[in-house]
Amino acid sequence: MATPPRPGSLASRLGHVTTIIVVEDEPDIATFLAAFFRASGTEVIHTDPKSTTEVVELAVANRASCALVDLNLGGLSGFDVLEALHHDERLAAMPVVIVTADARATTRERAVGLGAAAFVPKPFNVKDLFATVRALVEGDPLLAESTDEATSADAEVRRGALRGGLLPAHVLQHRLSNAVAAARRSRVSVAFALLRVTVGGSGQPAVMAEVATVLAEALATAEILGATAPDELAVLFPADDADSAGSHLTAALGDKPMDLDLPAGRKVSVQCAAGIAASPAHATTGDELYMAADAALAEAVESGQVLATAR
Repeated sequence: MATPPRPGSLASRLGHVTTIIVVEDEPDIATFLAAFFRASGTEVIHTDPKSTTEVVELAVANRASCALVDLNLGGLSGFDVLEALHHDERLAAMPVVIVTADARATTRERAVGLGAAAFVPKPFNVKDLFATVRALVEGDPLLAESTDEATSADAEVRRGALRGGLLPAHVLQHRLSNAVAAARRSRVSVAFALLRVTVGGSGQPAVMAEVATVLAEALATAEILGATAPDELAVLFPADDADSAGSHLTAALGDKPMDLDLPAGRKVSVQCAAGIAASPAHATTGDELYMAADAALAEAVESGQVLATAR
């Protein structure tokens, strides 16, 4: 049943693209989510489905902007729902957020592998869930309503950083291998950095999205690849050596904690440490480049430095 929205902050940002599908077999949770999102101007449609087709057709009929899917549904697997939504061409633009009490790493990895855009363990902070949905839907480059290139690029950054808290390993390996090969053909260097983001309390997904956005704005020539861990971001510098990339990254991070403004009036301060490596100086393959940056990050964290460069 649809819960009609009233004007609010999310509605003012998203216009009429504000329908969220909640696939949940616990009515209390669905009612709670509907009340919160409704206060932000979002239409919420709750379903406790008997089949995956029911969810797909509901999402299509209502032009849903996002789906929140529980994994442990009565008589139905949330994984099956996720897979059905992800593979339906009519819903290619719609991100799916998994909301589940099963927070095991294997569960998260399976969800990401099946196309989940984000993974939120229960019990969740509803403000952080709201921020995740906002980051996925706001200016989504796959939505017809979003035509501004800057907004689309920003949304790509935020979606990559939020992708289930983890960038799939095969995606990262493929991107690094391609970057090293391209740099070799052009006879230039390519640098890669891993950032550890430390923040107290809850809200890591929303924090990672904001850190990614800040870095994307500050690092004009870099590509934010996404989160390699819930507290770790990967950054690629396609045509920089380690010294040049390190200078850009140090300037972006500064020498003080990064203050962030999150949705719902939340403010947090985060501390970042980075490890950076380059090819061909420190590595000749994508895997080697990742390992070199990872070792440098460990050194930065252990020594309390903002940035450490591979040896």
